[in-house]
This record gives sequence, C-alpha cells and structure tokens, in this order.
Amino acid sequence: PGLTNDWSIGLVAYAHNTPLQAVIDDIRFSGNLKANIKEERLIGSVRLVAKTSPLDKLVSHIPMLAGSSGSIGRSVLRINAEGSKLAELIETSRLHYRIEDARLTLPKGTHLDINNATIEASIATELKLNVDGVLLDVPLSAQIYTSPLQALIQQQAWLVRMQVNSPAVQLNLNGELPSGL
Repeated sequence: PGLTNDWSIGLVAYAHNTPLQAVIDDIRFSGNLKANIKEERLIGSVRLVAKTSPLDKLVSHIPMLAGSSGSIGRSVLRINAEGSKLAELIETSRLHYRIEDARLTLPKGTHLDINNATIEASIATELKLNVDGVLLDVPLSAQIYTSPLQALIQQQAWLVRMQVNSPAVQLNLNGELPSGL
C-alpha cells in the first residue's frame, strides 16, 4: 500500500525568519523557517518543536510496529538545505529528528520507554537511527544504519546494520531488504 501523509503548513513571510506550524502524522509542530539568498543560492533551515504528541500514526509506517500506540514528550525536527535549483535543494537537504521522553506500547502490550531517539537522514548519505531506552525493564541502546534514501527511491536493495546493547543482550545484525518502495 502507498504511504500518504496529511500535511498542514501555515506560512507567513517576515523578512528571512518566518514562524512556521506543521502537523505531520498528528504531531503538531511549531517553529521557524530561516532563509537567506547569497550569490543566487538559497540557504534555508527549518526548526520545529512539538510537545506531548501521539506516536501512533508515525510508527504505523514501520511494518513491524504497526498497531503500536504511544506518545512523545518532546520532539525537534530540523531540516537544512541549500541550492540554486529545486533538485539541488533536495539533494543537499539534511534531516535531523530527535524524540525525548516517549512511551511506545507494542501490539502485544509490551512497553518501550524511549529516553532519546535521533534520526539523521539525507538523500545521499547513510540513514542513522539511535535509540536509548528501556524495554521489559532492561535498559538498552540501539544503533541502526541503512543505505541512503536514494537507494530506496532508485529501487535498489537497502542494506541495514543494527547493533543493540543492553545488560541482557548484545546483538549485531547485518542484512538486506528487497529493492523497491
């Protein structure tokens, strides 16, 4: 099935620093958009913050977490890009998303408390996900690295490396997901 998102963005232009509101997967963000033009290149950044938000819709996009529910205490989304053409803006864009104080209840009722989680991604560089939290009353940290998003868009195989560390288990996985969206 295709993924769809309802995006609602309000934008009022004030010089080079503009207030911004967005609703992404039922998470209400507010923040600002900064943009400058230097030597015919747009240099832009977005910083959005959300407090006490539902996590259900966001995690529903991850097949193994579908049916989970939860909430986020606070999250910060930053996007930076620069370029003189739309394609260049997309190519240079960098996304950083941080979640703090979240609780996820998996479909079978197991709780994952997330102290901090960060996602860093761009079209051309490796996607990185770091999670620090508690699962089944056991502290854990996990790092996941995948092929760049460009590989997924170009329907190439997606390489995944995962490392989980906790007092109960040490786990290292390397794998490949099938090509295509």
